[in-house]
Amino acid sequence: MDERSIPLIKSKLKLPLPGYESHQKVMGHRKSTSLLDLQSLEPRKSAVLVHLYLHLGQLYLSYIERPKYDGVHSKQISFPGGKVEPQDESLVHTALREAKEEVNIDFENLEIIGSLTEIYIPPSNFLVQPYVSYQSQRPNFIPDVREVGQIIEVSLSELMNQKLEDYEIFRSNKKVQVKGYLLNGKVLWGATAMITKELIDMCHQL
Repeated sequence: MDERSIPLIKSKLKLPLPGYESHQKVMGHRKSTSLLDLQSLEPRKSAVLVHLYLHLGQLYLSYIERPKYDGVHSKQISFPGGKVEPQDESLVHTALREAKEEVNIDFENLEIIGSLTEIYIPPSNFLVQPYVSYQSQRPNFIPDVREVGQIIEVSLSELMNQKLEDYEIFRSNKKVQVKGYLLNGKVLWGATAMITKELIDMCHQL
């Protein structure tokens, strides 16, 4: 897929999204966010940036691998993003600020083309809003070593050609079976795989 797909993706993001239909293919035991009692859960609001950019004549997107730390998302692959801070004017601002801080995605010439379905992450009690953005050139990636262990780039076409597979990973020194994708030898699973699956399913409908 190349830049000619952007207007189609932008139009598709304005229509009803696959949402839970896509999410449950990755983690079937998770309830739809729309069915949760969010008032009781009092989740921490957050946002991530699903950033599409033109590179080598193709649309690419980038993920980050979190560094190893004492926390539930240690070494996981995710999109740049994080929790809302007091100075953030909106969730979009949160996604853009975090992407700038974590991997140096610049706001200049960046267009927010839509958003994907909000998703709740029980282990960290985050309610995540994914925003989709586009730039006509590859960002000058500079990872924040405190928050980013590695930047992983993959073409959208490559992602769309992958199928969900079963993988065995280690979490808290235990083997866990997950569904996900393999990106540069790293297993993409969990909420980020759910967001990715929705994007892929939507793009297959273009």
